Amino acid sequence: MLQKMPYLLAITFIGIYPVADTYVLIPAMSEIAQAMPGVGRAGLNFIITISSLVVIPASVLAGRLVSAGYLTNKGCVLLGSAIFTLGGLAGGLIADIRWLLFTRAVLGLGNGLVTAMVVGVTIDYFTERETPSVMGIFCAASNILAIGLTVLSGYLVLWSWRYAFAVYLADILIIFYHQRVLQKNPTRPVAEAEAPAAAAAAPAEEVSGEGGAIRAVWGLLALALISKSLGNTMFLALSYFIEGEGLGNAADTGLANGVLTAAIGAVSFAFGWIYGQLGRKTATLFFFLMAAGNFLLARSHSFSGVVAALALWGLGSGLTVPYLLQETIARSPRRLAAPAGALVNSSIYVAFVVSTFIQPAVARLVGTDDLRVFFTVVGAALAASGLLMTAFTFIKRTART
Repeated sequence: MLQKMPYLLAITFIGIYPVADTYVLIPAMSEIAQAMPGVGRAGLNFIITISSLVVIPASVLAGRLVSAGYLTNKGCVLLGSAIFTLGGLAGGLIADIRWLLFTRAVLGLGNGLVTAMVVGVTIDYFTERETPSVMGIFCAASNILAIGLTVLSGYLVLWSWRYAFAVYLADILIIFYHQRVLQKNPTRPVAEAEAPAAAAAAPAEEVSGEGGAIRAVWGLLALALISKSLGNTMFLALSYFIEGEGLGNAADTGLANGVLTAAIGAVSFAFGWIYGQLGRKTATLFFFLMAAGNFLLARSHSFSGVVAALALWGLGSGLTVPYLLQETIARSPRRLAAPAGALVNSSIYVAFVVSTFIQPAVARLVGTDDLRVFFTVVGAALAASGLLMTAFTFIKRTART
């Protein structure tokens, strides 16, 4: 894969956009609140979430534009990158909540156009055997970049909250790199060993791939919504749990997040090997790992217990996105890869929005807002999902034989 390193870097650079969307602003939120004293907590939170809301329709739009032939994969990446950069840089120009929300919405539009093309760009340059490793590296790099961008933004905020937005200048270099490396109409590579099988399978893929791909994409959309909406709840409630239960302070929460990010990054790097060993059983594995993390956290009465729970949860969570992207590649004919990838990408962001409503809903259902009870309920739901995946895999295999 060394000869394809320029393309691997191009795909990895796409991973900057979803993390730069959020992590650049996190260190600056306190200073932004001081610069806009009339804005309430809800308005400040909306600064973070509005871009994610816009990503959802933007991803669907990207898939439509590419499938209809209005844009190539490369063209969509470049257009989205330019919009993202303009929205990001403009955010620090005026200390006004309406202006900031507008620029964040523009940034979300660009983010959706770019990230929706991950599957399409990957399938343009890498064979089916190579894509699991590519997806793992893409997701691992995103987590590493999240740490770097947060630290860089934190240092810039020491001078002014406006300087945090200067981080988006780096996107200009990425635009030039994508322009130079990505091809307008690349020919999908086929490994020598795969060439005869690919040639023989091509007609069947075009005939039977349409219906099968559509059903598979619907299944992946459901899987993304369940796994990411339930999985993200631990991340959202973590700081409240650690500090509310007296298990640590803000610094300990930061350390716990570092352990979590390290676990996600490590398992993402290993995704190619794990997927090669387990295939679609990987979905069962990540459900059970996240369930175990929730169960352990619900019973943790020390900071070390919290760290162990987060490590388990992180190992499961780190498998979800590369698995969803890899399955989209594996199950989609080439001409459907871009719109299918766009839909799966939008569903991941939908799940992020849905996850914010799960804790209040569970609290009403069980009659208590105790986070230990909440983690137990979510763990049970994740374990049940893992059992359903196991049953589904068994039934499908039995039907084939």
